[in-house]
Amino acid sequence: RLTVPKSTWTGISIKMAEWAPASEVLQQVVALLRRSEQPAAADKVKVLEELEAAKRQPEFGLYLIYIVGKFPSDNEGLRSLAGLVLKNTIREYYRNYPTATRLFLKRESLGALVDVSPLIRSVSSIIVTTIAAVGQLQDWPDLVPTLLQLLDNPNPHMQEGALAAVQKIAEDCQPELDTPPFNEVLDMLLRSLLPRFRHESPRVRSVSLSAANMLIVGSSPAVKANLETFISGLFSLGEDTEASVRKHVCQAIVLLMDVSLDHIQPYISGIIGFMLNCTDQADEEIALEACEFWLTLAEAESCRDVLAEALPRVLPVLLKCMRYSEFDIVALKGDEDDWAVEDQQSSIKPRSAHARTHRTDDDDDDEDDEDEDDDAAGEEWSLRKCAAAALDVISTVYQSAILPAVLPVLDTMIRSGDWAQLEAAILAIGAVSDGCMAGMAAHLVQLGPFMIGCLSHPKALVRSITCWSLSRYAKWLVDNNALPNVLEKIVVLMLDNNKRVQQAACSAFATFEEEAGERLVPFLPQIIHTLVAALGKYQHKNLLTLYDAIGTLAEAVNEHLRHPDFVAHVMPLLLGKVNELNDSDCDFYPLLECLQTVATALGQSFLPFAPLIFNRCITLIQSGLFQAQHVENPEKDFIVVSLDLISGIAEGLGGAIESLVASSQILNLLYQCMMDVSTEVRQSSFALLGDLSRSCFVHVAPHIQQFLPLLERNLDVRVTPVCNNAIWSLGEIALKYKEGLRPFVLVFLPKLIEFFGLMNAVPKTLLENTAITVGRIGLVCPDEVAPHLRNFLQPWCMILRNIRDNDEKESAFQGMCALISRNPSSIVPHFVFLCDAINSWVTPPPHLQTSFRDILFGFKSAAGDQWPGFYQSFPETIRVPLSAKYGL
Repeated sequence: RLTVPKSTWTGISIKMAEWAPASEVLQQVVALLRRSEQPAAADKVKVLEELEAAKRQPEFGLYLIYIVGKFPSDNEGLRSLAGLVLKNTIREYYRNYPTATRLFLKRESLGALVDVSPLIRSVSSIIVTTIAAVGQLQDWPDLVPTLLQLLDNPNPHMQEGALAAVQKIAEDCQPELDTPPFNEVLDMLLRSLLPRFRHESPRVRSVSLSAANMLIVGSSPAVKANLETFISGLFSLGEDTEASVRKHVCQAIVLLMDVSLDHIQPYISGIIGFMLNCTDQADEEIALEACEFWLTLAEAESCRDVLAEALPRVLPVLLKCMRYSEFDIVALKGDEDDWAVEDQQSSIKPRSAHARTHRTDDDDDDEDDEDEDDDAAGEEWSLRKCAAAALDVISTVYQSAILPAVLPVLDTMIRSGDWAQLEAAILAIGAVSDGCMAGMAAHLVQLGPFMIGCLSHPKALVRSITCWSLSRYAKWLVDNNALPNVLEKIVVLMLDNNKRVQQAACSAFATFEEEAGERLVPFLPQIIHTLVAALGKYQHKNLLTLYDAIGTLAEAVNEHLRHPDFVAHVMPLLLGKVNELNDSDCDFYPLLECLQTVATALGQSFLPFAPLIFNRCITLIQSGLFQAQHVENPEKDFIVVSLDLISGIAEGLGGAIESLVASSQILNLLYQCMMDVSTEVRQSSFALLGDLSRSCFVHVAPHIQQFLPLLERNLDVRVTPVCNNAIWSLGEIALKYKEGLRPFVLVFLPKLIEFFGLMNAVPKTLLENTAITVGRIGLVCPDEVAPHLRNFLQPWCMILRNIRDNDEKESAFQGMCALISRNPSSIVPHFVFLCDAINSWVTPPPHLQTSFRDILFGFKSAAGDQWPGFYQSFPETIRVPLSAKYGL
C-alpha cells in the first residue's frame, strides 16, 4: 500500500498548482508500475491487489500524471504505462476525486499533449478524452476551445497532440456533442477540421477526416450547416494517394449512404466508379472499407437502377475479393491435422441460454439462426467475408438476373487449377443461394455432384467451405434425392482430422437434419456411429456444435431417436459429459439444451437417465437462486436452461415424472422463479408450470392458489415472451383444474379478450395461445365465459382458422362449441367467420364433427326462410367446402 506523508497532501485542495510529488511515494509508484509490467507468477495477484488499492487513493492519479508529463523522455515505456494505468483509474474513480484533483489532472494532461514523444502525445490524448467522457464535456467547457487553439499553433507537436485528442473526443463523445447544448462547440470543431482536409501533412488530412466522419453522422444544426462543406472536402480527397486518407474517404461515403443519401445521390455514378477502384486495390484495409459500400448501396432502393448498370463490373471484383489472401492462408493453418490439439479458450464464443417459448405447431422458430453463416468466411470480419456478404445481399435484391455476370467468372475460377480460386468459387455459389435459387436450380444438376465431390478435396479449407455451401442448398438437395450421397460424405467429414472441417461438417449436418426430418431415419445407424466417435474425438469448441446437431437430430426424427443404439451408446456419453462439467461451466448451456430436446424425443426411453439429470437441474436452480439473493448482477442462464430441461423431461416422460417431482423441491423453486426480476427466468418458469400441469397436476394442485395470482400479474404484452408462456400454462391448468378455475375466470378473461384487440401489434404465437386458452377456459367453465362470447368470437375464429389440426386446437373448439350451446344468439353477427374456422379443419374428430353439424343446422333452422339468401352471400371458398363436408 502506498504511504503518503501528511505533509505531501496538506494544502493540495488550496494550492493544487504548487503540488509536488514526495520522493519516497514517487519511488513506490514507479516500483509498482515496473513490477506490474512483467510480474512473476507468484507475485501477480499481489501486484494486482496493490494496484487496485492504489487506484482508490486520489493522490495516486497525481503521481501517475506527473510520471506521464514530467519524467525524462528516455523513460517512454514507463511513462506510457503510467498513462494507461491512469486512464483505467480515471474510468473507475474519477467521479470520487476532489474538485482540485480533477482540475489538476485536466491541466497536466493537456500539458502532456505537446510532449516531444509521439507515444506520450497519443497516451495523453487518451487521458484527456477519458476525463471528458467520464466527467462529461459539460464539466470541462474550455476543453474544445483549448484544443482548437493548440491546433492553430505553429508548433507541430501541439498540433498533432491536439488533433489526436480531438479525434478521440469525436469517437467517445459524439452523442453528447450532437445535443443542443453543444451545437456551438460541434460547429467550432467541424469548422476547424474541414479545412484540414487540404492540409499538406497526410497524417493531418487523415486524422481530420477520421474525426469529421464520427461527427457528421449526427442530426444537430451544426452538422446540417457543415454537411455540404464536408461533402465538397471529401470529394477533393478522391485523388489523394495516401492510403489512410483513402480508407477514411471510403468510410465517409458508407456513412453518408446511411445518414445523408439524398445529399450524395446526384453523384452516385461517380462514387460507384471510385469505390469500385478502391475495392479492387491491393491494400486490403482500403478494399474492406470500400467493400462495405456495396452492402449499403444494394439496400438503397433509390439507387438500384444505377447499381444494376454497374453490376457487370462490380460482381467480378467482389468474386476476386472472396479469395483467401496469402496471409490468411498462412494464419489459418488450414491443412493441419489438429483434431488432438486443445482449443484456446479465446477461440470459443460465449454462449447464453435461450428461454423456452411455447409455440403452436404452425409457428417457426428462427431465433437460433443468427449465426448460421459464420463458417462461410471465418469468424473475423474481413474483405473476403464482406465481399461474400455483399454478393449475398445483391443476389437477394437482383435475384437470378446477376447469374449471367457471375457464372462465367465462377467457371473460370473452378477451372483455374488454383485451389484458393476453387474455394472462393464454392463460397460464392453458397452466397447466392438465397437470392438466386430459382436460377441456380438448373445448374445444380451438375454443380451438386461437383460440390459433393469437393468434399473429398485434399485441402481442408475447400472441404470446409463446401460443407457450408452445400448446406445452403440443403432443401433442393433433399427434395431432389441427393440426401444419401451428401450424408455419406458429411458424416465422414464430421470425423475429419481438421477441426475446421469437423465444425463445418457438423453445422452442415444440422442444416440437413432440419430439412430432411424423418427422412433421416434410414440413416440412423450410420449417424449414431458417427456421433459416438465424434463425442470421443472432438475438442471443446466443436463439442458445442455437436451438441446442437444432436439436439436438432432429436427434433428431426422425434420418437425414432429411441433407436436402441442411441440409448445404449450415445446417452451414456452425454451423461458422462454432464458428470465431467462443474456447475459453473458455461459448456453446460448447449449440453443441457441438447438434452432438453433429446429427453422429449426419447420419451420413456429417457427414464433411466432422468433422475441424475433432474437432480442436477434442481441443484443448478437452487444455486442460481442463492446467487440471485447474494451476488450483484448474478448469472441466471443456469436457472433458465435447467427449468427448460425439466420441461423437456416432463414432456417426454409424461406421468412418469411424478416420482421425481414428488421427491424434490421443484414446485417451491418454481414459485420463486416466477417472481424473479429476469424475464428469461419467468418465461421458462411458466413454460415448466404448463408442462408439469399437463404431466402431473396432482403435485401442482396444492400450489395453485399461489401460482394463479402470479400468472395474472404476468399477463402483460409489453413482456411478450413471458406473457405468451403464462397464457399457455393457464390453458394447461384449465384443462386439469376444471371447475376449480371458476372463481378466477373473470380475473383472467377480460385481459385475454383485450389481447384480441391487438391483432396487428402482438406476435402470432401469443394470439394463438390466447385463443386456445380462452377456448379451454370455455370448455371447463362455459357458464362464466358464454355471456362474453360476442366480444371475442370473430377474432377467435380468425386466429384459429390458421393453425393445423392438433390436440390444442381440438380442446379449444370443444370449448367454443360448449359456449355456443349456452349462448347461440351471439354467433349471429359472426357466423361466416365461425364457418370459415370450422372449414379450417382437415379431419375433425368425430365428436367435433357432430358438434359442428349441430351448430350449422341449428343456425340454418333458426334462419328459416332467410337461410338460402344468407348462405348464398358467403364467399364460395367457404360455402363450397362447407356444403361438401356437412351437407348444408
